[in-house]
Amino acid sequence: MSVRLAALFAALLAVPALVSPAVAQTRANVDLFAEGAVGLAEGATVVMGGNGKGSVRKVTEGTFEIKFEKGVTATVTFDEPVKCLFTQETVIQGQPSSLLRFDFTRVAKLQLGQQDPLQGLNSIVLQLAGPEDLVQVFSADGTLSNVPPVASIVTSLNIDQVEAAIRALRQNCPAP
Repeated sequence: MSVRLAALFAALLAVPALVSPAVAQTRANVDLFAEGAVGLAEGATVVMGGNGKGSVRKVTEGTFEIKFEKGVTATVTFDEPVKCLFTQETVIQGQPSSLLRFDFTRVAKLQLGQQDPLQGLNSIVLQLAGPEDLVQVFSADGTLSNVPPVASIVTSLNIDQVEAAIRALRQNCPAP
């Protein structure tokens, strides 16, 4: 497996030199998060779980619908109840829904890695460092559990597009 790790920590701290303020200000944080952390954007193709490839359609700001080749539909909705604190609700037809919470301002370090393509799409690993409760999942009873801050993104977006979204998001959501 060939892996290209991009150590973004220093770059993310120097975002003004890397991202035009107009880019960061014209796109909603929820859409930047969807693109940078999950690989979702209008017209993209993604792989999620065992559902195969799916075509992404942006429904509204922060809401995406994915129609998978296997006939299953998913809706992924991102919200920002507090500036730079994101929730991601994923509802896949015939499966229990999931709800994650993610505090982008608490990311101390971030790495992106390019892996070998999967089903003809880019396979990108997003690894974050921060406090143990950086990423949490809501249980059915409403309690929160910490989950590892690592995501495997399989998308038609390339690593540069994912990185640009993360940089723009970091400009809008600086670490304290």
